[in-house]
Amino acid sequence: MAQRVLIVDDEKSIREPIQTYLEMAGYTCFTADSGEKAVELLKTEPVDAVITDIVLPGISGLELTSLIKADYDTEVIVMTGYSQTYSYTQAVHMGASDFIFKPVRLEELALRLKRVLREREMTRECRLMVDRLRQLAITDDLTGLYNSRHFFGQLAAEADR
Repeated sequence: MAQRVLIVDDEKSIREPIQTYLEMAGYTCFTADSGEKAVELLKTEPVDAVITDIVLPGISGLELTSLIKADYDTEVIVMTGYSQTYSYTQAVHMGASDFIFKPVRLEELALRLKRVLREREMTRECRLMVDRLRQLAITDDLTGLYNSRHFFGQLAAEADR
């Protein structure tokens, strides 16, 4: 299944080339021209990553990033043409996974997107492995029942309660 990307920029001349390039690279793309439209789209379409401009009408790209990180399980790449005004540090503090300056080189954007999505997948796999290891640490391999250490820990907790 193709990974899903939302591109948010108020300039059609930026949105459309990014969409075309990423679709040619195998991604399923959605677009929005404002932060509000992006939020509405996120309510109905789950996406793996959002690429957003910082300067948007209404909700700014940094506010959108913060909102996305709080309410959705998706990565955000922030882009801006105002290199003197906004910084990588600001974007990362708001929850962005990466930061890129305009004019955007499409090849670079695609590589950054690929890296961000790969890191997302690796983090998800790591969480699954940790959960599996936790389960293995408290159960007996042969019977599948809780081991004595877990049993006595639970017993002590219940006795204290």
